[in-house]
Amino acid sequence: MTEPVTTDVRKLTYNDRLIFYHPTQAGTGAAVRLAFRLRRPEEERDSCFFLEMAKQKTASSRSEDGARTAATFDWQNRATVKIDFMDAGELLTVLEGRAESVKGGKGLYHDAGDMTTVIGFRKNADPTGYSLDISRKSKGDGKEGFKGHILLSEAEGIGLRCMLQQGLGLLVIANLVSRLLYPVAAL
Repeated sequence: MTEPVTTDVRKLTYNDRLIFYHPTQAGTGAAVRLAFRLRRPEEERDSCFFLEMAKQKTASSRSEDGARTAATFDWQNRATVKIDFMDAGELLTVLEGRAESVKGGKGLYHDAGDMTTVIGFRKNADPTGYSLDISRKSKGDGKEGFKGHILLSEAEGIGLRCMLQQGLGLLVIANLVSRLLYPVAAL
């Protein structure tokens, strides 16, 4: 007897995000995501990257029966920053060894709504890697809204560099790519 042929229709997904998780036993770790966002023709914004950082919420643990529970991260209270063409270029100066830190250590400054955000990114000597800091403060009272830090390894830096380099090419031709991928009805 032959089994009936069934078609397993699964939604194809494209993981468009680069994610690094760095939990600590003390619960002071962080995670970072970088996503490329292509502008759709009907949208008013430009194509860009979004950089998100979340602080660690809980440490990993083991139950009495030995089952492991993974650390969790507070994505609900994350800091999200739009990275445009020039910001990506600044990050690449560090990743390609052309600068020790972004903007001479001043970081990338973003002013949005009632908050100001500074993204610090520098080459780290010991331990070797790249230090990424995001600090967000209220314009009105200067109260800290978010402060996070993650140390990326050299290997993670290579992944970040590759994603930013590939994305820069897309940002240059974003309008054309957007129209090809998301055609709109003729007006």
